[in-house]
Amino acid sequence: MGETGGGREIRVLMDFGASGRHHSLYDELLQAPPEGIRYVVPRLPVSRFPKAAVHIYHRIRSGLEGKVDLAAVARRVNRAAAGSGADHDVVHFANHLDPAREPFVADFEQALSLLHAPTGTGRVEADFARIREARTRLMESAECKFLLPWTEQGAKTVWAAFPSAKIRKKTKVVRLAMRVPEEHKPIKHDKFRVLFLGTSNLSGEWNFYYRGGHRMLKVFERFARGRKGSVELVVTGEIPQRERPLTERIGCCRAAGLLRKEEMGHLFRTSDVLLYPAYATPGLAFLEAMRYHMPIATTDAWANREIVGHMENGLVTPFTEFKTRGKFGLPPMLDAFMDFELNCSDTGLENGLVQSLEKLYGSPRLRSRLGENGFRQVSAGKCSIGERNRRLRKIYEACLS
Repeated sequence: MGETGGGREIRVLMDFGASGRHHSLYDELLQAPPEGIRYVVPRLPVSRFPKAAVHIYHRIRSGLEGKVDLAAVARRVNRAAAGSGADHDVVHFANHLDPAREPFVADFEQALSLLHAPTGTGRVEADFARIREARTRLMESAECKFLLPWTEQGAKTVWAAFPSAKIRKKTKVVRLAMRVPEEHKPIKHDKFRVLFLGTSNLSGEWNFYYRGGHRMLKVFERFARGRKGSVELVVTGEIPQRERPLTERIGCCRAAGLLRKEEMGHLFRTSDVLLYPAYATPGLAFLEAMRYHMPIATTDAWANREIVGHMENGLVTPFTEFKTRGKFGLPPMLDAFMDFELNCSDTGLENGLVQSLEKLYGSPRLRSRLGENGFRQVSAGKCSIGERNRRLRKIYEACLS
């Protein structure tokens, strides 16, 4: 353990799981760490495998499912390559959990993140029953110091799936955070622009629908009637082919595709509202909008209200025909939300979202007030880098006390 100007330096090994690759949300941690914390991110062998080798790995893993946990083997290889405990003081598991001999913490979105290999959609109860005893033992162990859910709802899923007083006591919510860019203030523009953030990782059309993409298009189509000269919808990422007839009918809908960082920044600064009728709470989409002073029109899905307060930094419309909290309080499974998104209507939800857009369209003052409230939350409030870093620094220090 080294020394820093503010006291001792704590070296934290970031463990990103079997692949060794990390989601972009961890850039906000690695590039803006707490004072006195040095993150160790080793070059791991599995993360350097060519794509062909990765495909072979997944085919072998599929064939051996239920017999050998190859993901666990890959994680152990990565951990071995990371070096001995002398190279770090604490291990930080990123959205997963694995045994360690050193003090460790684990951040996670929800309880499913803590399973090694869920067996599949719709079998959640069986998945947890299969590993509950072993996972509980690991989380109650002396080496496991803290469990760090991103939201209160995420914490509740773990408490429901792994009922344990020790686990509950170790749980500390550490919210995701984003840095505020140097150029963040809105830029004047002609049309009222509604923004929808699609996926940038090309993981499949299900991701578009998980974000409520089809319902978003239906809502905007209703809102745009009679306003097509003054409003515009911009969708980033990929729009599924089956939605093309609807986007063509809307007319004032622009598919922006994948954008560079600078292009995304300009798009945020020239947009008026983020429309996001998702079935679960996004990792960064809300924070992206908030750091550019943009109000949010969304649903009450899962943990959304922990980030977006109605008439505080956005407008929240409840689902009336769909439950976004399933067994153990988890977000809905793929088959459930896909069926509802594509085949069912929720008149109350859609009416509410249309009304939200109409309110924001008709009141620049309301847009400004909600946008400024959101900006304060991400620049100096509960979703700020400063607040996150204060909490993490105390947690890492407590791991070594």
